[in-house]
Amino acid sequence: MNIIIKNSVISACMMCCTIGAASCSGDGGEETPKFINISATISQGMTRATTTGNSMVFETGDRLNIYVWVDDMFKVNQENMVVNGTVNTLDATGKWTSSPQMLWADMRSHHYFLGIYPTRTVSDFKADPHRITGNYEDDDLLAGMDLSGMTPTSNTIGLEFDHLMAKVHLNLNFRTEWENTIESVAVDCQAVDACTVDYLALSSTPVGNQTSIKLSQTTTVQGFDQSWQTIMVPQENFREITISVNGKHYTYTHPEDIPLRRGCVTRINLIIGLNVIELGTIKIDGWESEYNLDGNAERQL
Repeated sequence: MNIIIKNSVISACMMCCTIGAASCSGDGGEETPKFINISATISQGMTRATTTGNSMVFETGDRLNIYVWVDDMFKVNQENMVVNGTVNTLDATGKWTSSPQMLWADMRSHHYFLGIYPTRTVSDFKADPHRITGNYEDDDLLAGMDLSGMTPTSNTIGLEFDHLMAKVHLNLNFRTEWENTIESVAVDCQAVDACTVDYLALSSTPVGNQTSIKLSQTTTVQGFDQSWQTIMVPQENFREITISVNGKHYTYTHPEDIPLRRGCVTRINLIIGLNVIELGTIKIDGWESEYNLDGNAERQL
């Protein structure tokens, strides 16, 4: 399902001949564009991890970095950088404002564009380190590009943002034998929490060994007792989830790897008994539907 989000324009004044001039003429008397115009959308009906309800747009106060470089689309460095991570903020009117101003390099060079959300300092665009911290907004990493090699134009440069991370959404049901004895619940899983990001390829590579990653409780999905979620590094070899109830640890280990795919939500439904965890279903969809994995599995505790 493709849903096009309403465009928000990031405008930054371009000084051409004189400050405050509406336009400027070259040798041939032709007017040159005054603005770098960029529209920010989220592709494939995706939402930011931090949006609420059915909201599928960037929200007032959101901030992203814009990078613009020239000459070679695959060579991003300080020598050919035109706009180096300029912060753009969405205001209450739906307008993106940049600080400092964003300027075209000249009228001839081919310009390449990259936007990154949320804001971060990037020095290596092919191997930028990223780690899951438990801060939901910071962990959800999105990027949008235009590598067509634009020359200065008054037309909008469209940046369609994609999720670079995966997401796990865990739903829990507790069997009736628990009655009203549940006082506390905590959830964590074993997975790799670090990676390097290649923005030009919109991909990431897991780095290091598996570690414990805590899930945060979220709005309960209808039909379940509790719902939990976390942003994850895309990876294979994810199998183990531990639910701690009243201080007692219940571990579910899936018999095969559960893929964590870029731009996808892995939805896992577990039924917790006093002495058993039963798998309801595992479904991978959400940001961009991929496939479903259904199963019946138990782990005796």
